[in-house]
Amino acid sequence: MLLPLPPAVASKVRQDFSTVRYAAAAVFFRAPARSVREDGPPIPLPLPPAVVTRQFRADGKDFFMQDNVEIEKRNQLLALMQEWQETVSTEEVIFKDDNKKYYGNEYFSCDGFFPGYYRTNPKVLFIGRETRYTGGLDYIESTIDTFRKQNIDQTSLIFYQRILCMYNVIRNNGIIDENITADQIAKSMVDKKDYGFAIMNISKYSNDSDTGKTRDKYLMNKFFEDSKLDKTHYIKKELEILDPDLIITANLWDGTINKEYLDKHLGKTTSLGKYVKVNSDCVASLNSIELNNKSIKLIDTYHFSRWDVSGMDYYYKPIKELLFDKS
Repeated sequence: MLLPLPPAVASKVRQDFSTVRYAAAAVFFRAPARSVREDGPPIPLPLPPAVVTRQFRADGKDFFMQDNVEIEKRNQLLALMQEWQETVSTEEVIFKDDNKKYYGNEYFSCDGFFPGYYRTNPKVLFIGRETRYTGGLDYIESTIDTFRKQNIDQTSLIFYQRILCMYNVIRNNGIIDENITADQIAKSMVDKKDYGFAIMNISKYSNDSDTGKTRDKYLMNKFFEDSKLDKTHYIKKELEILDPDLIITANLWDGTINKEYLDKHLGKTTSLGKYVKVNSDCVASLNSIELNNKSIKLIDTYHFSRWDVSGMDYYYKPIKELLFDKS
């Protein structure tokens, strides 16, 4: 007999853009209900079956990894993610939809790189704040599945539109192709099994609430606390494995996440004095950050999910100007 859907999965099922996929995943993996602790001391729990069997596989072949380097890096990331998830597994997190406490591992979503990343130059890493509706799932796998099955040009997937079109400008050495759509870029990547970039969410706690379209400040900052980063530098370890040449962030320094956390665990940035403004609004800035004993460029933009601004003016032209235009 199947157990009832946990709140996170039930919330996912209510999202019309992914109902079938997440319902199928919940049934196939017999995902257990969230482990509520009413009172008494925390009880360490085993990782949910959905995570053990789906998220942390031993090889990368199911993700179309093309060579031993990618498979080795994938395995390194999965080992790190499993240790990280175990660290948060006894921490209690309030799920706002029912105001009950659940354990951190049930929110955890693994991320990393897509096939082709280590063969590209530059290696581009996009860093967002939090993922949505992927608690207990592998973010990379679910994104590939979305690229394969969904129309990326629909408004609900604007996060991916921004990333894909910004990356296309970089891949084309600053040339903006206004005739190609994000969905065409995604489908081409799927056909070639070559994506070439990486995505990292600074918080691995998935915002699975019915109000998930609104950022969850509590959940993001709780993740930093639960990760015990002073003991193990998980974020820096992930960055060491990914070893990007360029980082593009989604408005990380807007005050949602404690700046002290970002400076200490991501790294302090240094302004390079280049900005792009639309009217009087600063929409992108060029900075540098020290990583793996080298200084790399970091561009902070508007959040990738902003649907009420022009993609061309607020994302694609700024990338071209900051990276490719001479000044």
